[in-house]
Amino acid sequence: GGLKDSLWLQICSDITGMPQEIPDKMIGAAYGDAYLAGYAAGLFTDSSVLKQSWAKIVRTVEPNLANRPVYDELYDLYHRVYQNTRAEMHDLARSGSTA
Repeated sequence: GGLKDSLWLQICSDITGMPQEIPDKMIGAAYGDAYLAGYAAGLFTDSSVLKQSWAKIVRTVEPNLANRPVYDELYDLYHRVYQNTRAEMHDLARSGSTA
């Protein structure tokens, strides 16, 4: 998954401007589901149990704010291309659904 790709982690941090805490192991969606069920049942009052016993944070990816303007420019370009080819994108999507 994405947690194994350092470049992807850095890109996500750069775009969001937020640090990401990387755990020592992948605990998966089932653990998140179990946590949410426990939270809803009143077993947990906050996310501290996750950090204390389910996964240890081994590193933090800090955003490189100097990269943000590059991603903003690329997103603006993507958005303009999409706006100009929206009909064709929908035609392509429809043609693929009948194959």
